[in-house]
Amino acid sequence: MSKRPTVSDDFEPDELLVAIATRIRQERRRRKMTQVDLAAKSGTNQSTISAAEVGNADIRIGTMVKIAQAMDLSVTDLLPGSARSASGLERSAKAIADLAAVVATAKKEILEIEARVSQLQVLADNGEEDSDDANPGEAGTG
Repeated sequence: MSKRPTVSDDFEPDELLVAIATRIRQERRRRKMTQVDLAAKSGTNQSTISAAEVGNADIRIGTMVKIAQAMDLSVTDLLPGSARSASGLERSAKAIADLAAVVATAKKEILEIEARVSQLQVLADNGEEDSDDANPGEAGTG
């Protein structure tokens, strides 16, 4: 029997949703905002905030971003502490570094291809000029 996939090392998907919901509620209350206040500031509605705070609905990333921004937070501030842990950040940093290396390699390859295309264009242009110069006057004969 296979193990259920997890979102992080410490949380199952449902647990993570509940943890995020708890953080949203805590942060809203800490700012002495009502659900209506947060809804208005985030461009959502009170029922969305209510559902997000009890973990009954999957929170869309866009909605989470709006809610976080309305409270002057980043989305990562809504994650439970262990999901923001050093090991999680290290994995993210490594993934970003790996991606940067791939991008750098791709840029190098693109520059090499562009240089080769330029060389081929010069050869093609020279080849056309050479063939024209090699047979002057052929166009007028017939």
